Amino acid sequence: MDIATWVLLGILSACFFAVGVMVLALPRDMFLHKMGVRADWDNAVPHTMYKLSGVFEILGAVGLVLPLATGIAKDLVLLAAVALIALMGIAIGVHIGIRDSGVSMYKPIVLTVGLVVFLALKH
Repeated sequence: MDIATWVLLGILSACFFAVGVMVLALPRDMFLHKMGVRADWDNAVPHTMYKLSGVFEILGAVGLVLPLATGIAKDLVLLAAVALIALMGIAIGVHIGIRDSGVSMYKPIVLTVGLVVFLALKH
């Protein structure tokens, strides 16, 4: 694997890990305020699903780098990439569904970077 792919994986992993930790550690309203999300988004997703998204982001972040770094179960990287792409797709759908245009702009970018990394790893 080349350096560019490692850099992309590292950045993507760090971003997902940081957001996942913030979702789990901060009170929901504080996190939503820091991210610039409208207050009514709070009612769009149940609290349990909100916290699960943080867990999934952390697991996906670890899954992007740990298998390649250790050389164990390298195929899990593709699974983590697909899972994070699906999570971002769902998040885009939620934000479109509640007409929240502010925070939604970074999700297509992350989705695109995720697809690029996925395709780079697949070849």
